[in-house]
Amino acid sequence: MSSPEALWQELQDPALAPARLQQIAIEAPPEYLAAVAAHPRAYPELLDWIAQYGDAAAQAAVAAARGGMAETSVAASAPAPLPAVRPAAPTAAPAPQGAPAAPPAGRGRRILGMSVPIFSLAVAGAVLVAGGGVSAAVLVPMLSAPQSPTAVAERMVGSLAGLDPLALVGVVAPSEAALFTQPMQALQQVQTASVDPEAARSVADALGRLRSAVQVSTSGLRFVEEEIVRGQVSRVTLVEGTITIAGDEQRVADALYSMSAVQLRAQYESWGYSPDEIDDLLRQVRESIADSIDLPQVLRPSELLDQTDGRLGFEIVTVREGNGWYLSPMLTIADYAYLSDSYRSDQVRLGAEIPAGIGSPTPEEAWQRTLEAAGDATAGRRWLTNLAATLPLPERRLIAIYGPAFAPDGDPYQGMPSDAGIELDARFGDVRLDGSVAYLGDWDVQLRLTRPGDELTFRVQGLCADMKDRYGSHGGCLDDLIDDAARSSGSGITAADLGLHDLRLVAVNGGGGWQASVVGTVGDALTRISNAVLELSRQGRLDGLCGLGYGIPCL
Repeated sequence: MSSPEALWQELQDPALAPARLQQIAIEAPPEYLAAVAAHPRAYPELLDWIAQYGDAAAQAAVAAARGGMAETSVAASAPAPLPAVRPAAPTAAPAPQGAPAAPPAGRGRRILGMSVPIFSLAVAGAVLVAGGGVSAAVLVPMLSAPQSPTAVAERMVGSLAGLDPLALVGVVAPSEAALFTQPMQALQQVQTASVDPEAARSVADALGRLRSAVQVSTSGLRFVEEEIVRGQVSRVTLVEGTITIAGDEQRVADALYSMSAVQLRAQYESWGYSPDEIDDLLRQVRESIADSIDLPQVLRPSELLDQTDGRLGFEIVTVREGNGWYLSPMLTIADYAYLSDSYRSDQVRLGAEIPAGIGSPTPEEAWQRTLEAAGDATAGRRWLTNLAATLPLPERRLIAIYGPAFAPDGDPYQGMPSDAGIELDARFGDVRLDGSVAYLGDWDVQLRLTRPGDELTFRVQGLCADMKDRYGSHGGCLDDLIDDAARSSGSGITAADLGLHDLRLVAVNGGGGWQASVVGTVGDALTRISNAVLELSRQGRLDGLCGLGYGIPCL
């Protein structure tokens, strides 16, 4: 069976053969049945089989497919008959002949709509607490991609109206989801490490109570699309209508407090507070939450636009990938910074073209190419474009579109004397491959700037950096600083304990060769550090972090 990513790509193909759809329905995990039913070439017999053996989500998808199915279908080209198997009982072994087993008892209902899908909170609560959290729910691509930029925005508003994070499944661009899934899951592990199953169930229950206590309604919504890059990137702005958030303030406060109280109590206990002190702190938290709630709240996008002279409203940036449109979190954040910059000149324009990517034969050459592009003082106004071309698609879009807004000249070396020269050398001693991702360690990067009578050398080796000029040498190592702090504070937490000794540069291979990934590098570092912090938590040593100083509070 193909990987989840490969299956997702297959099911995006509207011409996928019915025989292949049948094979996926039989062999893939039950979660794929709803997507198979939603496929335009799902034939009646296959829909019947999915309705019989699929879960509530699959059955709902079958109903939706039948509702929009034309009188003519692909039934004539249907493959061989499906296996005649009975669904297994909730606790039984998987059904024979490779057919999907019946879903576990109590599995939530999931309905796939056209533009604003509706999911039950029972599924949302189960996934949030026990099945991977918001990160997994938001970042795992769904198989019914929105077909326009406005459809993406509609799905997001639908998620808000239903207080349902799972409605965002499939909204995030797959290229960006792949970058963020691992670090987000690692962060979630750290956040929930001290929560036992009973506590997790209480949080899920609080989530259910929150949904029942809050009502979100919309009226007269109107979206405006604005192309940033023709056919590839569009900004969607909510310009008219209202979003009303109403509910019982007391019940909302109780639910919100319940969702955080378990973790807060565990944290306060680990910090050494007495039971009476913890009760007092939690009471303050409860009062603070209650004081901050003022319902109903009416959000009017037109008011925000008026307040910012039409510069900033409720907007997202969407990108086209494959057969659908998706939310780009990276571009949306950059767009917010761009639009909210009140000092920005009206002459500043976003980039209107995304360069083709340039791949390299090896991960080492990919990073060498990116570093050379970053240090190319001769590129002039092509500097941003040349640098962007060496990066994976999400980062390439970010640099190519928003780079000109924050570096209008597009040339960081403008004004450098003509007789100056730049030399760069990069070496990597350890490369680990994991499929299409490479992790490069033991790096040694040296940048030398020269001009007659003067030379400046900047060198980075792992966690150490130093700079040499005609006045001498300056530098140090991050691990030495942390280890010295650990010794002086008595915390006992070293750089190795924080996972810093195994930080690596990341390169990815999207099929066209290797490319350096700055965002992937940051995400991998975050993952490694999060895993190290999780291990410190399991060992009961997390308190030692505050003893290191560097702005980490001792509460």
